[in-house]
Amino acid sequence: MKLGVYYYPEHWPKSRWQEDAQHMRRIGIFMD
Repeated sequence: MKLGVYYYPEHWPKSRWQEDAQHMRRIGIFMD
């Protein structure tokens, strides 16, 4: 099953982007 999610980096501090990306990869969320 595929699940779509939205991520708006402009809503978060730039310092958090890397951590968020790593977390998304860990739980199996990838960009197509």
